[in-house]
Amino acid sequence: MKKNIIFKIVMVLYLSIVGTVFTYAQDFASKLHTNANITSYSMPYRLFIPSEYNANTSYPLVLFLHGAGERGADNDAQLNANRGATLWAETTNQDSYPCFVVAPQCPTTGKWVNTDWSLGSYSITDIPMSTELKMVKDIIDTLETQYNIDASRLYITGLSMGGYGTWDFILRYPTMFKAAIPMCGAGDPSKASLISTLPLWVFHGNEDGAVPVSGSRDMVNAINALGFNNREPFYTEYNKDHVSAYETALAEPNLVSWLFTTNPIKLGLTDITDQPGLISAQGEDQPNLKDYAFDNATTTKWLDLAGANPTTRASWIQYQLSGSSYVAMQYTITSAEDFSDRDPKSWNLLGSNDGSAWTTLDTRTNEVFSGRSQKNSYTLTNSAAYTYYRLQINSVNEPATATGVQLAELEILGIPAVTSVNVLPTILNLEKKDIKQLYASVVPSNATSAVTWSSSNEAVATVSSTGLVTANAAGNATITVTAANNNKTAICDVTVFDNGITKFEAENATMNGIYIVRDQQNYSGDGFVANFGNVGNSVQFSITGATAGSQDITLRYATAEGGAIHLYVNGTMIRQVTLANTGSWGGWTDKVDNVTLNAGNNTIKYQKNAGDDGHFNIDYLSLKNIETGIIEVSNSDNESYISLFPNPLSTGSLSIKLPEDATRLSILDITGKTVYQEPVTKNEFLIDRSVFKSEGVYVINVVTTKNSLNKKVIVVK
Repeated sequence: MKKNIIFKIVMVLYLSIVGTVFTYAQDFASKLHTNANITSYSMPYRLFIPSEYNANTSYPLVLFLHGAGERGADNDAQLNANRGATLWAETTNQDSYPCFVVAPQCPTTGKWVNTDWSLGSYSITDIPMSTELKMVKDIIDTLETQYNIDASRLYITGLSMGGYGTWDFILRYPTMFKAAIPMCGAGDPSKASLISTLPLWVFHGNEDGAVPVSGSRDMVNAINALGFNNREPFYTEYNKDHVSAYETALAEPNLVSWLFTTNPIKLGLTDITDQPGLISAQGEDQPNLKDYAFDNATTTKWLDLAGANPTTRASWIQYQLSGSSYVAMQYTITSAEDFSDRDPKSWNLLGSNDGSAWTTLDTRTNEVFSGRSQKNSYTLTNSAAYTYYRLQINSVNEPATATGVQLAELEILGIPAVTSVNVLPTILNLEKKDIKQLYASVVPSNATSAVTWSSSNEAVATVSSTGLVTANAAGNATITVTAANNNKTAICDVTVFDNGITKFEAENATMNGIYIVRDQQNYSGDGFVANFGNVGNSVQFSITGATAGSQDITLRYATAEGGAIHLYVNGTMIRQVTLANTGSWGGWTDKVDNVTLNAGNNTIKYQKNAGDDGHFNIDYLSLKNIETGIIEVSNSDNESYISLFPNPLSTGSLSIKLPEDATRLSILDITGKTVYQEPVTKNEFLIDRSVFKSEGVYVINVVTTKNSLNKKVIVVK
């Protein structure tokens, strides 16, 4: 009964969403655009016109670029597949932000960007603007002549293939759009400077099997590396797959309001005194109040007469941030319009986080302002963040004649302090010699993005300056990323297994007529190779450290067709190998063959010859020796004891008893792939036999507060 109720609720919600999309889709007029100077075909598109359109009023326009699955000529799919277009036409959004919405449809054989989506970033220098995007631009140009559309308020968004199109469009026409929302796409990071001031909100899922998440990360990192700006956090990465990521993005509650209210990005350091805060001073004299020191006007001033020391006219003025701390990197003082004898001459700039304990950031003596309303600028070497900044004025230009101290403007320029650092992934289970990339990001994103990487155990795993982890030996290591700004850290726990398997990644092999792909999930390394469609297509692995004699080699592959391919060892054809249908292009499985190898270096090649058929994805080749190198730990210390029963396991469940300080339980197959993992909330687990997909050796890995333990379990029929 409960299942039936849940099913009904889910169906009601689903139909509600679909019904909403369908309802608003009816409000889009069906159009067809032709321009023989661009192409011979006509591009269908749908156009939403504000319900109370007034030709005497100008309106913004939102362009939506759909994904690959919505290509065609029906002029419906781009509206009905998701809310990418209809969101902006929903009644509540139109009430607040009336706008035009245009949703063109790409032909079945076309692309918004002529690049391989599975490869992520690309170069627009090498790829001309597609005919399809040229037609889209022409549609917008034409609509601007037909309706009162405000050319300064054009917005663009797109998902998947449309995410590529969004990046491509704004990089080729960086001043055309007021803001952009690319979802699950990729662009050209080398051209990021072209959109340095364009407001962006970027979305992606780190489990995306269609477009690598590196596509968005590359663009975001390139933009963050351009220098200081006031850009708020603009990248949202979900723990979701391709479709779930952009569907979640379209449901973000502030997405619509953000698009229509965001402002151009200001480059350079942020004026800390423009942020919300409290102003205080030793004294002030009406009408020249302390607030005038921070009003961005040189015609007003702060003046302290009564409170100033009569001998030196010493005084102070202070700015206390209401929100997060900032790192001051520069400051300016502007002299007032009159009375040069009141100009500050010697001072200290101080920083504090409690208003009591002060740190001197800069000291100046005998400074001179060459004229009235003269701005002098001073650079700091400070790297610490503070919420209080105080200018402690020690003396004025002419204490004998001055009746007080004054200045027109005090600016303190800097960058936000890093409040947190994120690293993805947070857990790595690797085999010896594996290489994996870690990704770090700082919050807020307009803080200094510089980070350093370190490993707690370089004998087990090392990490490069860019976050590339190399597994060296069995054991555990913690990879720490540290923000240069504010020293915030994040960690990734690494467990390395030496299970006697040497893996050779296909993406690092020698290829002929095939290419590296990342459009499926659960592959090893940095990708896999595809697709072996033509005779002569091949992948050749260079094997090192082999033992002479007969050995099993294992090819990790997937295919939705099945077929055959030829196996070569050291240039000699051995046999035709049948690769059975695995059910899907991401249904990875193993094909084991026995071959004779020489001691040391060998080559193993899989090549499509005449008479072979089928297409394949190949992930890696490994030399297997199942029993060698698996670490079984059984300590005498009761806190570090793992109990397994029964072992071997044939039917029923495996009982696992853990030490009291256990924090995480993982089960890995012999290739190092995690088949089960969860945080430890209890000290005894019953793991059903179905978790173990096949018979063989598995490793029970337990992370404790002290170390990491491994124990072997054998699963039999």
